[in-house]
Amino acid sequence: MDEKKFCTKCGNELAPDAKFCPDCGTRIPGRNEEQVQAERAMVREFMDKRLRWCTILMLIYSVPFLFIGIWYNLNAADLAQTLMTDPLYKDVVDMFELTYQEAVDSYEVVGIAYILSAIFGFISAFLCWKKRMFWVATITCLLSLITGVAGFFAIFVGLITLWMIFSSKLAFAEYSEQYEEALESIQ
Repeated sequence: MDEKKFCTKCGNELAPDAKFCPDCGTRIPGRNEEQVQAERAMVREFMDKRLRWCTILMLIYSVPFLFIGIWYNLNAADLAQTLMTDPLYKDVVDMFELTYQEAVDSYEVVGIAYILSAIFGFISAFLCWKKRMFWVATITCLLSLITGVAGFFAIFVGLITLWMIFSSKLAFAEYSEQYEEALESIQ
């Protein structure tokens, strides 16, 4: 007959294979070493996968933004000409008293912002892939988000990736001691 287990903190009855108390979240001691090592390996694998996804998301975001930025800069004059001559935009041009050169400059600035966003994204992706320089990876991801904020895609991917990087802090090389301490606390 199996002996019932109870949480040492809140007294809740526990399932025989419980790792945590479902009521208060207290870790249940007494698991064998195989279970502990398996859980530690699972945490390591999860953190590695999360940082790989950070890398992939930043590359998915950065590659198109690089090409869009280059395209904007190469075609700024044509885009400005279209803006100045298209009857649909006449009211906007008149309202802002926009000149042709100001329109060209605006398109070039947008192109540069996209290129900067892509460069910051590439740096962040590389650092996540190498698991190095957590704060630089986080800040370049944030800068990529800010400079590419022209679209929903930039905000969405940037915020998700920023959260993933920030929540994977211990997987970066400079935090390896704290990471190992956290893994050792799994019992």
